[in-house]
Amino acid sequence: MRFLLRRLFLALLMTLLTLTITFILMNLVPGNPFSDEKGLSPEIKKSLDAHFGLDRPLIYQYFSYIYSFATWDFGPSMQYPDVQIKDIIRNNFPVSFMLGMEVLFFSIAIGVFLGSLASYYRGGALEAQIFYMTMAFISVPSFCVGVLLQYVFSVKLGWMPIAHLDNFWQSILPTLSLSIFPIAYITTLTKEKTIETLKKTYVKTAFAKGLHPIVVMGKHVLPGSFFPLIGYLGQLTANILVGSFVIEKIFAIPGLGGFFVQSVFARDYTVIMNLTAFYALILSLCIFLSEILSIWLNPFEKQCLKDDGFYEKL
Repeated sequence: MRFLLRRLFLALLMTLLTLTITFILMNLVPGNPFSDEKGLSPEIKKSLDAHFGLDRPLIYQYFSYIYSFATWDFGPSMQYPDVQIKDIIRNNFPVSFMLGMEVLFFSIAIGVFLGSLASYYRGGALEAQIFYMTMAFISVPSFCVGVLLQYVFSVKLGWMPIAHLDNFWQSILPTLSLSIFPIAYITTLTKEKTIETLKKTYVKTAFAKGLHPIVVMGKHVLPGSFFPLIGYLGQLTANILVGSFVIEKIFAIPGLGGFFVQSVFARDYTVIMNLTAFYALILSLCIFLSEILSIWLNPFEKQCLKDDGFYEKL
């Protein structure tokens, strides 16, 4: 229990640190969102600064920012004063969440399948082909893949719409674009762990009994290969979140990532800072939950938690 509480504290601390760094960086940028507006008189600019608290001392702005996030009262957007930031999150985050879930399950399914094939046929031509494919996937940025898929399947072939996300069919190209890197990483991770498991005595015994390779792989090999994958879920979530910023903009998806990119170009300070903090909180919680899931599913981790002082010795 102490370990879990400590991990939860670290997750919240990481979120607070992200809030602090974001606030510092935004205040290091010269000017403010209204300083470049040539159509505004000095009196109106001064009134807007006072309305959004930009004329207050930095220490006051900082604690006001922390308090507003902690109470889930982010205030309005500077670009759209009639729109509350919490409404932006409520309306746009479900779209990003559904896209992220599609990427997550698709990446795990394809990555585990390819990693299992590469480990079972290690030393052969199939393993080499999968290796070169994963190297290519790791090397190409997701936004390049997205533009290429748009050009081939939308512009040239006309099979899919070039943008928007109204149904599952329209989500295929964005999902493929965001899945390229996770598939490569999961494939490599699964392959390494599966090769290690295939050398175990109980696996060799299962093969010696004449069990079908699919049965051996599914019942004896793959379950032991999932533990490193569970620990990767936090990093996978980070990859999906970062990649979705550009992908949502490319495919005109009404998600939170596209709105975040738009707010950066508009220098909408309140949206930038609060969405950054929101993403940091989501990422911290995902890492925390992946650690809990790893402990819950791994008998060795469970036993370690029962040993007094185990984690203090690490």
